[in-house]
Amino acid sequence: MQNSELLNAEEIEQKLIRMAYEIAERHYNEKNIVFIGIEDNGAAVSKRLFELVKEIVTIPCEINSLLISKKNPIGSVQLSNPLSLKNKCIVLIDDVFNSGSTLMHAASFLASQEIHRLTTAVLVERKHRRFPIKADFVGLKLSTTLKEHVTVNMDGKKSSVTIL
Repeated sequence: MQNSELLNAEEIEQKLIRMAYEIAERHYNEKNIVFIGIEDNGAAVSKRLFELVKEIVTIPCEINSLLISKKNPIGSVQLSNPLSLKNKCIVLIDDVFNSGSTLMHAASFLASQEIHRLTTAVLVERKHRRFPIKADFVGLKLSTTLKEHVTVNMDGKKSSVTIL
């Protein structure tokens, strides 16, 4: 099976701009928004969404990332920079939504922080959900086989979404 590019840098940027407007529209009456990206690629997607949303809204925005072992997520979740999330509106971001395990564990951790509201955003959503969590904002929805692997590279003009 050969690699197939699904999105190039320009197409990724278009998806992120649309997602940023959707996030701004859904959170227009919030007091603040905290963007939390799941390391590594989720944090890169989060950084770009944070930049785009800040251009659209006047709401105070913060950014952080979440460290989580994707192989063994139970008890391994922590913020990369300590930050009080009490009564804050959180947008949890990852690059690829596959089974939902990573988002589920990350959301569980964030919910324990007495947050005001939680929404989720992913650049690519695959159709292999095993957990009762959904993405509120999605760049691209894909139907793939279990053997296929989706990779996201967030490297400026070399950014891409590829299926292997």
